Amino acid sequence: MRARHRADPLPKLKNVSEDDHERLRQAAKNRTVTWGTKDEELFKLVASFRNEVKDYYFSAQRRRCCYCSFELQHHKLTYDAEHILDKDEYPEYMFELNNIASVCKHCNISKSNQCISASKQRFQELSVNSNEYSIVHPHFDEWEDHFQFDEIGRIVPVDNSPKGRATMKICKIDVINIARLSDEFSFHDKDVVEQTLRAFHEVDEVIRKRELLEVISELANRYHHFGAKSIVAHLTKEIGEFVPLHT
Repeated sequence: MRARHRADPLPKLKNVSEDDHERLRQAAKNRTVTWGTKDEELFKLVASFRNEVKDYYFSAQRRRCCYCSFELQHHKLTYDAEHILDKDEYPEYMFELNNIASVCKHCNISKSNQCISASKQRFQELSVNSNEYSIVHPHFDEWEDHFQFDEIGRIVPVDNSPKGRATMKICKIDVINIARLSDEFSFHDKDVVEQTLRAFHEVDEVIRKRELLEVISELANRYHHFGAKSIVAHLTKEIGEFVPLHT
């Protein structure tokens, strides 16, 4: 699997003039425009801005979601423009070029307007300091410094990276991990596989993990698929190395 590249912020718009860009900035600060505005005067201008930034970050991120590195499809309806500082909480930064990235629907919906300030305090300005963000920033952090794909395709933090862990929680990346693992099992067992894998990853008690792994192993044996058996082997090894959070 491939990881997304850190995307340099779009330096300048081609399809929106500097005057019109400033006009959008001021309207956002005054809260007289929204991302999906129906205002007849501003509708085309917002649409032009939105399309250009989505195209730019789609390419600059090598077609990967800025948070989970899921491969994005080219049709614009399949992915979103992500406002790193949420546009509802920080409307004044709605049209700032370094506050936007391309994101998959799952991560965008999951992240929503959650706090991403490392200090838990409201940002007083649009910071360009990576350390002031609790999550992996699309423009200021390299994905692979905080995340990696493990042997069975899960996204996991590198060296227990705090930013990696925070991003996983805020974007609910474990849901993506579970879906990827369950794809290796029989389609007919999909619901029970997802439920069991989710429980396995959520519990801390080794005994309970072993009980759940027995169910996962039985489901793998029904399917006789190499991918499912590889997952069982890896999770078995993982239990042997597992250190519970609560003892």
